[in-house]
Amino acid sequence: MKVLHTSDWHLCNKFFGYDRDDEFELVLDFIIKTIKKEKVDVLLIAGDIFDVFYPPQSALKMYYSFLMKVKPYLKHIFIIAGNHDSISTLSAPKDILDALDIKVISGDENIEDMIVNVGDVDFLLVPYLREILLREKYKNDNLIENITHFYKEIISKSNNKKILTGHLTALNSKKSGSEKDIYIGKIEGVSANIFDGANYVGLGHLHRYQEIKKNVVYSGSILKMSFDENDDKKLVIIDTDDFSKKVVDIPIFRQIKTISGDKKTIKNELEKINLSKLKAFVELIFDETIDNTEVEELKKEFDNIEIIKYSYKKESKEIDFEKTIKDISINAVFEEIFKDSSNFEELKEEFMQILEGLEDEN
Repeated sequence: MKVLHTSDWHLCNKFFGYDRDDEFELVLDFIIKTIKKEKVDVLLIAGDIFDVFYPPQSALKMYYSFLMKVKPYLKHIFIIAGNHDSISTLSAPKDILDALDIKVISGDENIEDMIVNVGDVDFLLVPYLREILLREKYKNDNLIENITHFYKEIISKSNNKKILTGHLTALNSKKSGSEKDIYIGKIEGVSANIFDGANYVGLGHLHRYQEIKKNVVYSGSILKMSFDENDDKKLVIIDTDDFSKKVVDIPIFRQIKTISGDKKTIKNELEKINLSKLKAFVELIFDETIDNTEVEELKKEFDNIEIIKYSYKKESKEIDFEKTIKDISINAVFEEIFKDSSNFEELKEEFMQILEGLEDEN
């Protein structure tokens, strides 16, 4: 059996206010083509399907359209919630999706419901583990002990081959600038040893493809989420006969890069950009002060490139273009106000629960 592991789609993500739906569509089409070409049996999405708790209709339509297009080529689809995903949003269509062999684990299920058998393999579908729910389950305030206990418990319930999931930060992993919430409570991450006993661990949450151990893998995000992320976006295909894996490169449909130097160097580098299917997104870092009108002239000259922002090496100030109040989410406002609080994670969990409660009332 072949399993395709992917994560961190972040549908509806805007890059400094710029819409990316066309980019998402191209990557999702590539995923479908890869599934057909590689004769994949199971699609495993390890969290952060959406970029925000309450995605717009365009993102929901893209999500459901993808599922309907890809399902004929697959035996099963397994989807787990990430920290960006709302339990209520993912849970709403569960009954309908179950009938189509599309299993969604949003985070409020019993541990037994997170175990799905397919042939000689058990899929242990652990979503993002919310601190409040763990505290209620184990009557313990120690988060790392609760997470360890949870994984030990679910692994012990399977006597078959095991593919395990998670949406969290593992120790010794590499982060990038787009991962604002990379910590779990007051801990930096969990030891990969808590996954011992699983044949393969498909992780989500961090945006770089990386192997923490040979069989503990972050597939990474399907698109670049920040200028400092690598271009090498991946899909991972696992063969459950021997748990060998094949890593597939996702094509670059849009160049996203930083160019630094003096005015002449920057202009020369802009001329060298190899255009993909979509307009490039570029950040400029000048060695010297430059007038705003000169940047506007560059934007007009290179109308096939979006100059997203620019800054100066000698100044800390950055100037963002096209950033408006409509692009600022309620989550971002909350994080800005409470980011320095000693109990930030607890406050955030309670805040998310309040938002979900308000949505349920509506």
